[in-house]
Amino acid sequence: ILTEFVGDAGLFFETNNLDELVNCTAMILTDDSLREQLIERGEKRAALFSWAKAARETLAVIKRME
Repeated sequence: ILTEFVGDAGLFFETNNLDELVNCTAMILTDDSLREQLIERGEKRAALFSWAKAARETLAVIKRME
């Protein structure tokens, strides 16, 4: 589900797998290049979302249901 929002701007791990969480966290803390890439991708992803866009899309759904 989160992949729809995060896209390639984050690292994913199984929520019940502590080793994966530790590995992802260590990668972000120790790999400057990866961290910078994720920041840049995150800023681009965030630009795709806005309250105005959400309102327009919600209104469009409501109008289709009428």
